[in-house]
Amino acid sequence: MRSVIYFAVLILGAVADIPTEEQRTQIVELLTNLRESVDPPASNMLLMKYSSELETTAQNFLANCSSTGLDQSSLPVDIFDFGNAYNNKGPMYVDMLTFYASDKQYYNYDQNQCTGFCRYYKVMTLATSNAVGCAQNNCTRQGDTFESYLTVCLFKMNGGNTDERPYKRGKSCTECPDGFVCHRKQC
Repeated sequence: MRSVIYFAVLILGAVADIPTEEQRTQIVELLTNLRESVDPPASNMLLMKYSSELETTAQNFLANCSSTGLDQSSLPVDIFDFGNAYNNKGPMYVDMLTFYASDKQYYNYDQNQCTGFCRYYKVMTLATSNAVGCAQNNCTRQGDTFESYLTVCLFKMNGGNTDERPYKRGKSCTECPDGFVCHRKQC
């Protein structure tokens, strides 16, 4: 039923833009770099991959943003969304993720506390999260005096909780699931 609704939304609403193959690679590389450089090191960090399924979900999520706004309840369970509005269209995915990655400075792993806003950083370094998908759409509402483009990335949480520490401290890859190998300090 949910897939039928998403299909109808795509047909009736404006279709959101999706990253190019190069942008997808840049998104994954940024997240891989961030996750391999966590301090203290992570023993259970999964390697992030780009998900065309999450990309489609992000596209559907943004399809009617200018008329009805965003409805977080339309997202599947275990998906974390975050985004940012820009006044111009463009490849904002890596810019947005880089901006949120800089919130690392506000996070104290030992105390599991933020001195500023760092929830998105914790999502980006959540060990159980291993998939991301992004989209962008013109979300200008009638009567707005300027265009507004919303860029959104969705992360598959895989049971992770942003209220807890995002990963286990320890030697890289020592707590990988069975059958996984270590690549760039990630399982």
